[in-house]
Amino acid sequence: MIATKDITGLILAGGRAQRMGDIDKGLIPFHGKPLIKSAIAKLKPQVQTIIINVNRNITKYASYEYSVIMDEKPDFSGLLAGFSVTLIHCKTPYLFTSPCDSPLLPSNLAELLMAEMDRGDFQLVYASSKEVDGKIWAQPVFC
Repeated sequence: MIATKDITGLILAGGRAQRMGDIDKGLIPFHGKPLIKSAIAKLKPQVQTIIINVNRNITKYASYEYSVIMDEKPDFSGLLAGFSVTLIHCKTPYLFTSPCDSPLLPSNLAELLMAEMDRGDFQLVYASSKEVDGKIWAQPVFC
């Protein structure tokens, strides 16, 4: 089994949020606190360390006292840009990724993904969700 000490958690907060009027999703209040705070609380027990990927409001995110890194290009290139720059800074053998706007992240998702990694010779696993009608939706931002 993969140990928690071998996992870095990445919170993706570097998006433009165009569908939400270009506001910074990680700073939107949810139950009285910014979404980033909920993301940190959910991720913290599942990983050794946390890195937050941002492209604006760096000082606000840095106030949470975790490593904050920006994409290599300031053009809001997307999720893969956040993954790529974080892999450069990741000091553990595994990286667990989650968006900043998922306050209901399962508290055992890293464990479930680790178990899936152990079941085969996989280099990457990701979450999926299942609708009532049985349709399965890939959720690769949780990997």
